Amino acid sequence: MDLGQVDLVTHIFTGVLKVVDPGLLVLLNDTNGGIIWSSNTSRHVKTPVAKLLDSGNLVVKDENDDDPGNFLWEGFNYPTDTFLPGMKYGWNYKTGLEVYVSSWKSKDDPSSGDFSYHFDPTGYPQYLLRKNTYYWLSVVLFKSGPWNGLCFSGTPSLRKNTYYKYRLVLNENEAYYTYELLDRSIYQIYTCTHMQPCTNCMMKLKVVPTISC
Repeated sequence: MDLGQVDLVTHIFTGVLKVVDPGLLVLLNDTNGGIIWSSNTSRHVKTPVAKLLDSGNLVVKDENDDDPGNFLWEGFNYPTDTFLPGMKYGWNYKTGLEVYVSSWKSKDDPSSGDFSYHFDPTGYPQYLLRKNTYYWLSVVLFKSGPWNGLCFSGTPSLRKNTYYKYRLVLNENEAYYTYELLDRSIYQIYTCTHMQPCTNCMMKLKVVPTISC
């Protein structure tokens, strides 16, 4: 379970987010100390800390180790409804983790909704829009078409431009799709809306102007 999709609590409480040994990020009920949500890790570090990176990735790591390969936990692996620049949207074959984007249940309820986008690396890689129908069952509403080296063939709007660059990675350890910004004056994110997404686009694009401090 990820932080963005913790089931809504019906009563009002004060929550505290903190790091505890051996390197877990936990959300606590400040009234009774009960654990509402917790990350997981299979490794221990001496001085675990939580840090929000410039990319927007919230990570748990050793205080003196900035190597991404050694992070204990990172929010980019659990993106809920938003696909940010630098996220790896797809599969990690070594850990078995799938990173995918899913809608909220409603505009006020961040628990898992009906729609989700998944990267399918089998055959010719493409992404799929699925709609949950009954418990674990789902139907495919849209296929992007295979990757042609520049974009997915069924989404010609994702063509080469001066604002951002798309990239697809396939190897024995990973299969994922990502994008990076080329124009830092404009910050672009993709969101899977709780309303039925359009079937000829990836996700709803939001352009967020950057603010200089």
